[in-house]
Amino acid sequence: MNKSWELIGDTFSFFLRHFVAITLIVLPFTLVFESANMLLDSQAFKESVGEMAWLTFAVRLGLTPIYQGALLLYLRSQLNGENWPIAECFKKSLTIWRPLFLVTVMCFAAVVMGLSLFIIPGIIVASRILIADVFCVVERRTPVEAMKASWQATHPLRWPILSGILILAGVSLLPVWMVQQALINESASQMTFLLSQIVGGLLDSLFVVFSFRVYNETLKQTPEPV
Repeated sequence: MNKSWELIGDTFSFFLRHFVAITLIVLPFTLVFESANMLLDSQAFKESVGEMAWLTFAVRLGLTPIYQGALLLYLRSQLNGENWPIAECFKKSLTIWRPLFLVTVMCFAAVVMGLSLFIIPGIIVASRILIADVFCVVERRTPVEAMKASWQATHPLRWPILSGILILAGVSLLPVWMVQQALINESASQMTFLLSQIVGGLLDSLFVVFSFRVYNETLKQTPEPV
C-alpha cells in the first residue's frame, strides 16, 4: 500500500505543478466531448439519439489519442528536461496517431470484455494494460507489442497499481460523480452541469499522469515470470 500512495502522491504532485499546461492540452478536447454530450441530452437530436451517440463515441475515440499522446509526450519532455512546447507535443502526437488509436481501441475492448465478467476482471485487466499507451508513445512499440510489454512490466507492481487505480478513482472521479448527481437532483442549469463535466474531464488526465509514473517505476523493477 505504501508504494500505491507513493505513486498517487507523485501523480498529484506533477499534476498540480503542471496544471496549466495539462489544462491547455486537455481542455479543448474536453469542451468538445462534453458539449457534444450536452447536445445529445437536449431535444435537438431526439429522433436520432442512437445514431448521434455512436457518432459522438467514434469522434471521441478518434480524438482521444491526439491529446493523450500530446500529454504523454509533454510528461516525457518534462522529466527528461527537454521542456517541449505544447504545440510541439501535439505535432509529434499526430505522427503516432494510428498506433496509439489502435492501442486505445484494443485496450478499451479488453477492459469492456473484462467488465462483462462481473466487473472485477475488467479492473484487473485495466491495471495490467495501463501503460500500453506509454510503451506505444515513448518506445514506439506496435499496439500488440505495447499491450504485451505492459502486461509483463506491470506484473511486479500489479497490486500497488490496482490499489492505486482504485484510490485515484475514489479521490478524483467519485466526488465529481457525486456532485453531478446532486446537480441532477437539484435540476441545475446546463451550464453548471457542463462545468462539472469539464472538471471531471480534466481530472481524467490524472490517470494518464499516473500511467506514466507507473511506467517509470517499472523501469526500476526486475521482471518476474508471469
